[in-house]
Amino acid sequence: MAVTELALAAFLRRHGWENAARCYRIMTLDDRLGLLPPEQRARAAPGADTGLRYHSAFAAFDEIRASDGVLYWADFLHMAGYVRHLEELFARRGIAAGAQLAQLLLLDGAAEDVLAKSVTFGTSLLFNTLHDERDAAYGTALRRFLRDAKRVWVRDALSAARVAHLRGDYDTGYFGVDCALLLSREDVLREAAEPGAPCEPHDAGSVLAFFGREPSAREQLTTVAVEMGRALDRPVCWLRWGDSGGFPHLQPRPETIADTRFTTVQGLLGALAHASAVVTDTYHLAVTAWNFGVPAICAFTGHTLGGDDVSSGAAFNWRDKREVFYSQYDALDFLIRPEELADEALLARRVAHVKAMLRDVALHELITGRMRAHARAAEAALAAEIAGARLV
Repeated sequence: MAVTELALAAFLRRHGWENAARCYRIMTLDDRLGLLPPEQRARAAPGADTGLRYHSAFAAFDEIRASDGVLYWADFLHMAGYVRHLEELFARRGIAAGAQLAQLLLLDGAAEDVLAKSVTFGTSLLFNTLHDERDAAYGTALRRFLRDAKRVWVRDALSAARVAHLRGDYDTGYFGVDCALLLSREDVLREAAEPGAPCEPHDAGSVLAFFGREPSAREQLTTVAVEMGRALDRPVCWLRWGDSGGFPHLQPRPETIADTRFTTVQGLLGALAHASAVVTDTYHLAVTAWNFGVPAICAFTGHTLGGDDVSSGAAFNWRDKREVFYSQYDALDFLIRPEELADEALLARRVAHVKAMLRDVALHELITGRMRAHARAAEAALAAEIAGARLV
């Protein structure tokens, strides 16, 4: 995810650690884009390149374990569904990668001193289940990793509860933040102002829309976006937040919403930093908007039975990450629920409520302020852990 990568760059820069860090990925950007057809690859590349350079983690087991410290950054890195997804992805390419993934993501088989210098920050175990924990291979490796790692900070309260249960430790605080919250609006504006940085024109104050996760709600969300534009007397513009590689159900821009020219990461985030509101069904767009002080109206339609859902997990163990995030920071006034999308009268009531909430600037500031205060505290704790352990 480009935003969390840029947040890592900003974090390292703030603490003077750019030259001390070496970054690794399971799959490089070139490898990921290589899975797309050529035309889609060309469209996706500008919005995926954050400037960070990664090395292949598969080729660096010994190097990683011999380093001064290991920092796992963001997302689902230790989650059972993510490990399964990667195993299936590599299997389709004729690669049996299960053991290597466990070694990389859970430090399975690593010596105790390697785990003792490892920190994980901003990950999530939200979609894990007791069935996953009972899996002999995964569950054992996960417990050992969580028990012996130097520090664990997860991005949501439910994951923090799971870590406490698995470690049998109800005293330590595991509730961290999404790494995207460490990328500030000021970071984005400063980067855009640097000489030689790509600079694209911005439509100040636009209502930005992007629907990439809920194809069945496309019509309702288009209507909501238009209504928000009217309420704020602002144009409504489409933000090309993702590509079909990351959003398999992505559909063309609705004809009633104007297009934008933003294609680079800098252009997309610059547009977001200047927006007046966002309408979306996409987790990280909503997270980043709120962090920039932009109210984000987000919708979710419920859950699918077709396997693991990237937004809500496995069938019959559903926990929608958008609902969890909005609940944590008291932003539920701006969350459109499944029953509202399915009922025209309920949706009309929600739209009227959101319009009123958009006029309550003090409410926006309270929500964003809560997120930023949490992010500042989490960053300070992480920086102190790294510096105190001489990991850099």
